[in-house]
Amino acid sequence: MAELTLIPLTFEDIAIYFSEQEWQHLQTWQKKLYKYIMITNYETLVSLDGELSKPELILWIEHGREPFGSWEESQKSENVKDTSAEAQFRPVPEQQVLGGEY
Repeated sequence: MAELTLIPLTFEDIAIYFSEQEWQHLQTWQKKLYKYIMITNYETLVSLDGELSKPELILWIEHGREPFGSWEESQKSENVKDTSAEAQFRPVPEQQVLGGEY
């Protein structure tokens, strides 16, 4: 019988990215839902592999920025500190997804 080969899954394998133009066409609830899903996907991957580094997209979301553009430019101009993958996650109740702070 053939042996199963496990292929590592990365955040990039499951992430969805929008251009600035696409993002502007989304409704507010769609943006909140997107951010919630991306953070949840990242938290799930970290729970499976604690050594996963934090993607730029998650850093953008955590710092309240629009999830497109250049993170490096933002860090230089606003001196934002990076957070580690081991940072504590706060659970988000489903009721907060559409009415929350994302």
